[in-house]
Amino acid sequence: MEWYEILIYVAYILIILAAGISVLGGLVYTLQNIKDSIPAVAGVAFLIVVFLISWAIGSGDVSFKLKETLDAGTIKLIDGGLYTFYFLLFLAVLGVVVSNVQSIINRT
Repeated sequence: MEWYEILIYVAYILIILAAGISVLGGLVYTLQNIKDSIPAVAGVAFLIVVFLISWAIGSGDVSFKLKETLDAGTIKLIDGGLYTFYFLLFLAVLGVVVSNVQSIINRT
């Protein structure tokens, strides 16, 4: 085993360690400051609910070309992700439009 291969494994370990410490630190902060973390937890819960609804809407129909590589569960998961993206994109555009209209109204 060459020295650079060992360094690649060391880098993998350090990346996993840093990601774990980051998640653990966020979790500790959330548990120590429950009142301050309620909006963030509500936002994550909203995203989970939106994804679950989008996943339930997804059809899971597999086209003829994809039958060999993807199953119905994977297609349904992809449909859920796409529907979630479309819904959140719509909310973002709506938020920009409403913000601009409010800004125009408040100037007059």
